[in-house]
Amino acid sequence: MSEQQLAEIAGLIGKAKPATDALLVQLGESVRDRLAHDHSTQREDWYCMNLTSFMGERMGPVLRRLLDSEAEVQRLREERHSTNEALDDAVRELRAQRDRVAELEALLSDLSEPDVDGAGRTYAEYHPPTERSEDVSPQVAKLRGILARQRRQQEDPHDGPLASRYTTPHNLPEVTP
Repeated sequence: MSEQQLAEIAGLIGKAKPATDALLVQLGESVRDRLAHDHSTQREDWYCMNLTSFMGERMGPVLRRLLDSEAEVQRLREERHSTNEALDDAVRELRAQRDRVAELEALLSDLSEPDVDGAGRTYAEYHPPTERSEDVSPQVAKLRGILARQRRQQEDPHDGPLASRYTTPHNLPEVTP
């Protein structure tokens, strides 16, 4: 329906409240009963006219519910449209970031050593690796040996060199004045 038609219906029904679920079921039953009624036996069908009148009197609330539903559908369409726009923007941004990461990775893979001063000299030319005056391997081996001996010497604290053999109370030595 166009907005003009919706506005026209809204003006025609005034302040009608939306139809309840029970009213819609009742109207559905009336349509079913009207269709099932035998129309060939009477010249004037009072039963069907009463059902039609009953349904017609209740169309204001049905139309109000229809207008409310149409408004909700329109709101959801607009929300979907704005959500889709936001998602499109996010996708574009992610693609741009992905492309930038790929570009930076390609640049990084091309670099073997950076040009630190812009004149073609590398970091290694400014700070050459220092030569060690002596090999530290013997000192490392000595420390490892000391640690290994200490680990082997660990004994039960009751049997070790710090265990006391005193027979005086409270393991205290006797003191003579």
